[in-house]
Order: sequence, then structure tokens, then C-alpha cells
Amino acid sequence: LIVLTHPHHDHFGGLIDVVKNYKIGVLVDNGFEHDTKQYQVFKNELSDQKIQRIILREGDLIRYKDLILEMISPAANVSSVKTKDIHNNTIVILLKKDNFKGLFTGDINFKTEDSLERKYGDRLAATLLKVSHHGSNNSTRASFLKLVDPEIAIIGVGKNNSYGHPKPALLSRLKQVNAQIFRTDENGTIKMVLENGRLKIATQK
Repeated sequence: LIVLTHPHHDHFGGLIDVVKNYKIGVLVDNGFEHDTKQYQVFKNELSDQKIQRIILREGDLIRYKDLILEMISPAANVSSVKTKDIHNNTIVILLKKDNFKGLFTGDINFKTEDSLERKYGDRLAATLLKVSHHGSNNSTRASFLKLVDPEIAIIGVGKNNSYGHPKPALLSRLKQVNAQIFRTDENGTIKMVLENGRLKIATQK
């Protein structure tokens, strides 16, 4: 199973090689399309490898043994044809296993955070937070972090990127909630293993 949060190249580009080199059963995504040549290459590879595509929205669940992936965004009634706000309609997943929870936020901005705060409140609390939008300044605001209250924050971000991500203000907000921060630009590959209710993190440059 692979999850594509939304069809932007910095999210699906690496999946092209994954699809080519690994046996994949299902691709889960939000049903949005993109008109770039690179996205068409990705779709063609899915077709060539005969990989099933399943569109999921808020309220849908994936269960594997005692692991649950709950889709909490985008909303079930969002039309992928009418909306152009791809970032705020990326897949957001609440992962649950025993007493562990992880929140994976794709590239959502303040607009969707506000909606999730109102809908889910304290249910957003999680040990692990995958920080939204590579650590941009228009996501992961203080009120959202107060509800999530993560012990660990993971930032997927390219080294020396032209956007200056992760932003200093964002890093400051994470430090204010005492989250331990891991960044792919500094730590390299980040591997997370959940074993006997405990999360183990290993990094490799």
C-alpha cells in the first residue's frame, strides 16, 4: 500500500521508482488530477504495473491487523473537478495502534487546520506529527499544535531548498510544545518502527 497525499511532483516524483522496483498492491489518493507531464508518467507507470487506485476521503478507514488509518481530510463532499486548492485538500491521516497515534498532514495550510480543529478538537492529539508543507510558515499554527501536542515532529524537506523551509517561526512553534524535531535535510532518511507500543526512530544520511 502506498499513499499519495496529492498530485504535486515533490510528493509523487519519488513514487515512480517505488512503483517500478517494488510489488505494490494498492495506491490510495484523494482523487485529484494534475495536468503535468510528470504526473502522466506516474499514472502510466501505475497502469503498466496494473496497480489498483482507490480514492479515499474523510471518514474512510484502512485496517491492517490492529493498525487503523483514519482519513480525516479532505471532506467527503469535496469535488476534485471543481476545486483548485490542492494543498488544503491533501489526504490527512490519523494512524492508531494500541495507545500510539500519529498524525500525517500532507501539505495542508491554516484553512484546513482550522476545519480540523473545529471538527476533531482533542482527537487530534498524537505522539508523532508529520509536519505539514515541509515546514512552511503558513501551516502548523500554535492553536493546531496545542491540540496535537506532539512528542516528535518529522519534517520532510530538501536541503538548501529555494523556499527556505523549514521556516524559523515554524521551528520556534515546535520547540514551544517541546517536540523533538527530525528533519530529512539534516538527518537524512528517517525510519520509524512501532514495536510493542514504543516508537523507535533511526536516521541515516
